[in-house]
Amino acid sequence: DLKGDFSITYSYSVTFEPNYNTKWSSRWDYILESNPHTNIQWFSIVNSLVIVLFLSGMKALCFYSKLRPTFLSHERHMFIYAGDEP
Repeated sequence: DLKGDFSITYSYSVTFEPNYNTKWSSRWDYILESNPHTNIQWFSIVNSLVIVLFLSGMKALCFYSKLRPTFLSHERHMFIYAGDEP
């Protein structure tokens, strides 16, 4: 049992050594091969994309319904200035 005040000293060192034998195209191979059973959860990715698209569509619909009278008003004024009535 540890009782009272005490300190723990951590130390480490890192040395970077260049490896000129590794080709640029295969530099990640040791990481990718160490975990061959990568389980990409496609359902979650597709579900997230569907939700994002749905919410974006809902937001666009809200903008359209809110700004539609403004667009129609500007369009009517454009015809009046041009001398044509819609």
